[in-house]
Order: sequence, then structure tokens, then C-alpha cells
Amino acid sequence: MLLIITAAVFVIIGGVVVIGHFVRLGKKRSKSPYVKRPEFLSSEELKLFNTLAEVCGEQYLVLPQVHLGSILEVKPGVDWKEVSNQRSKIDRKPADFVICSKVGAVLAVVDTGRDNDNFPDKKSRDGFLEDLAQIEGLPLVRLRPGMSADAVRAELKKVLPNL
Repeated sequence: MLLIITAAVFVIIGGVVVIGHFVRLGKKRSKSPYVKRPEFLSSEELKLFNTLAEVCGEQYLVLPQVHLGSILEVKPGVDWKEVSNQRSKIDRKPADFVICSKVGAVLAVVDTGRDNDNFPDKKSRDGFLEDLAQIEGLPLVRLRPGMSADAVRAELKKVLPNL
């Protein structure tokens, strides 16, 4: 009888310890300042993504919301004092879509003209995009949500002649 009571006490203590562990885990998770976004792409972006994927077919990869710091780097020879400043201009800014070859070479950047890219005004955003368009080997294609597949194909053919 004493053995059964001792075993029961150990089971109860073990249960309390396990429950306490899960409660602490729950509290640790709730301290995060982040929550999961309800969707990765807005419904308009998703429609355009699907149109791009359809037009590009098996020949190209279409990647959404790629940070420019992943596809650009600061030129060699830029004053070391300026490298960090130039890097910060591209690190947190996403391209709406990037079109790559099947081996991962960046072929074009697609801009949809949305105004939520952390720019103080449309003029500075447009100036930044014009600078991007001047980078050799990095064509900038401007598309609008709601464009037909034929219109998207016509714009992409300007920079991807094998489309």
C-alpha cells in the first residue's frame, strides 16, 4: 500500500512538472513581438504572380518579394565609408518579382508600382527605380496588377526575347 501511495505521489509530481514546463514554453512564445502575416502575397500580387508564372512557363523561375540585397552588391572600388550606406539602401527594399533563368541567373526585376516600399514619396521611389534600370544586365519591367497574360508577355518579351 505504501508503494502504491509513493508511486501515485511521484506521478502527480511528474505531471505538475510537465505541465509547468509547457506553461513556461507558452509564455516564452507569447513574448515575441511578431505574428504570422495572414497572407504572403495580396490577392492582386498573387494574380500577377500566377500570370507571370503562366507566361514564363517552364523556361524561367518567378520569385516574389526578393530583397534587392540578395541580387545586388556594392561595386568594387566604392569608398569603404560609403559601402554601408549604399548597402542599407538595398538590404530592406524588396523587388516585387524577380525573373531568373533555371540556373538562378537574375534576368529581370518586375515592379508593380505599389506604394508601400518604405519610400518617403513617389518621386524618390521612382528615382530609385530609374537607378535600378540603369544597372547593366538588370532590366526593370513595370507591370500593373490586373494586366492580361498577353500584355504581360508583350512587356516581358522586351527584355526576354526567347519568351
